[in-house]
Amino acid sequence: MKRIYLILSLLALVVPASAQSVKVNPKAGAISEEEVSMSSYPLDTAAAAVYLVDIQEIAIRTDDVLNLDMHTRTYQRIKVLKDGAKSLADFKVVYSKDANVGSVRVTTYNWENGKVVKSKLERKYIFRDKVSENVFSVTFTAPEVRVGSVVEVSFEVTGKSWWDIPRMELQRTYPVNWVSASLDYPDFIRMNRMSHGYLAPAYTSDESPRSLRNNVLPTVNMMRETYRLTDVPSIPNEVSSMCPEQYRCSVSHEVSGVTIPGFVYKDYSRKWPDVDEEIRKTDLLSQCSARGKFLEPFISKADDERQAIAEVRCAVLDAVKWDEYTTMIPGNIRDAVKKGSGSSASINAIVASVLNGMGYTVSPVLLRRRGKGILANFYVRTDAFTNMILKIETPSGAVHYLDAAPDAGYLDVLKPDYLVEEARVYPLNGAAAYWENLTVCARGSSNFVVNATLREDARVTGTIGMSAMGEASFLVRQTRESLGSDEKYSEMVEKGEAFEAVSFEYSAERYAPSAGFNLEFEQEVVEAGEYLYIKPFLVTQYRKSDFPAGERHTPVDFPFMESMNYIYSLTIPEGYEVEQLPQQVRFRATGFNAMASCRCVVSPEGVIGLQFSFRNSSLRAMASEYENLRAFWEQLCNIFEGTIVLKKK
Repeated sequence: MKRIYLILSLLALVVPASAQSVKVNPKAGAISEEEVSMSSYPLDTAAAAVYLVDIQEIAIRTDDVLNLDMHTRTYQRIKVLKDGAKSLADFKVVYSKDANVGSVRVTTYNWENGKVVKSKLERKYIFRDKVSENVFSVTFTAPEVRVGSVVEVSFEVTGKSWWDIPRMELQRTYPVNWVSASLDYPDFIRMNRMSHGYLAPAYTSDESPRSLRNNVLPTVNMMRETYRLTDVPSIPNEVSSMCPEQYRCSVSHEVSGVTIPGFVYKDYSRKWPDVDEEIRKTDLLSQCSARGKFLEPFISKADDERQAIAEVRCAVLDAVKWDEYTTMIPGNIRDAVKKGSGSSASINAIVASVLNGMGYTVSPVLLRRRGKGILANFYVRTDAFTNMILKIETPSGAVHYLDAAPDAGYLDVLKPDYLVEEARVYPLNGAAAYWENLTVCARGSSNFVVNATLREDARVTGTIGMSAMGEASFLVRQTRESLGSDEKYSEMVEKGEAFEAVSFEYSAERYAPSAGFNLEFEQEVVEAGEYLYIKPFLVTQYRKSDFPAGERHTPVDFPFMESMNYIYSLTIPEGYEVEQLPQQVRFRATGFNAMASCRCVVSPEGVIGLQFSFRNSSLRAMASEYENLRAFWEQLCNIFEGTIVLKKK
């Protein structure tokens, strides 16, 4: 079938030179000596790179008989200013089975001996790979990249999924000198559009008539929307930001309908019930309510509901190993049981089917994990969701949430990435789907108990017991699993702390609500004449370096609402008197819900007791609150510098 390609003229991209900090010509190959020789970006001299030019052209094209396809062209010109940004020369283009990637052109420009030297990428270094049955990728790396290089890359993607419009990215992790994004489409397509981020791009629209050789629609107006920005500041991947992409300036488009008067009217706009209908056509509900003898080995006869759920979950995981794929829709669970492995959705579906057969009411829950951004009401699509977990209603009426796949999970203990405010529940009885707030699970606590004794040789020995509950237990289990041994976990606990572990025991029953450790320790004491200086905080989970940046572009995401309690007691021998104790403090954060306190006293028996507590009841601190957060965090960490001073009598 003959395709008529739309001509996307670079002339439309011309903007006044004064609008750019670095004067550029956006035409491919028009790289100036000034661009190649520049050593820093004027508006951000600390930047490791800058996108000198960033162009995205998207076109929904039609032929004479109204067959539609999509064509995108990407052109980027990147200046590498520091070693840390050389990875920007690595490219990966992911595309679907019905698409094709072509016209890949990559050139690196370097300044050598007072002139510009070009290095072009050879075609043999462009690699095409099959990612899955329906997903493919093209990867390539610009040649001869070093600090000072300008990397110029362009490629085109053509596909049949004309309705799946890529998001226009106008802001990146590095500053952008000049960016332009455009969308061309015939006027019989209706569009919804949504801007993201804090910047307002310049917007223009125009149309041009085009003749078609058919009797239905002899003339069509081609619409063009263009969005431009200059001198765009970076929004980097900041610490404790689960999805910084959602705060960067971008524009999303969604096809809402197609209208050709007298011939075609199709409404593509969707509401959540439309998505629910699509979900119900998948295998999600049938695989969560399966029946058969293959499920009998997983049935529990325990009377206690929590124990019964635990036994089912453990029996399933013993027989069906998680393949580490986190999916939304399960495969055939009979095949997973036979194979002995399956995705997270398949494992959850097996557990759901068994529990439903035991008289529980278990429904699949679809969510968009926090790392993919907030589930937006304008983005009403099936692929708005990323993962599936379970809602379990027991015969006694208790309600729990469970992701059965990870070993670190438990009832109402989910991966922090899943603690979202809106998740969609799909009842198996045909009732309408509804929203649930999973942040009800977003609580965790860590409790430390330290019993210490000052010996005659001026060394402190004792024990530390730690118990984590709720979401905190998930992180403890996950950390222990990733490290692979108690020895490495012990080393991690000791690292940067003021003690040496003599013995260590990790304590966590399989599929239990808590996890922790017990250890014996020795601690050196600083002696200065007749004074001894002892640090009572042997384990400090928080440090001033947690938030090193002086300013913040995106909100701070906390993994869960957290509490920490630290109880310390020190028995001192005769011959010493207390000269100084850590300061008693109690304070609250400004702008978000957190508090900390510390109190230290001496009992009549001469035992020094310290109690510290920290509470954070917020899942997020806005960027505008960052200064207050850093001030609170510094005050919090100052507590850990408290010292007990003893004087020899």
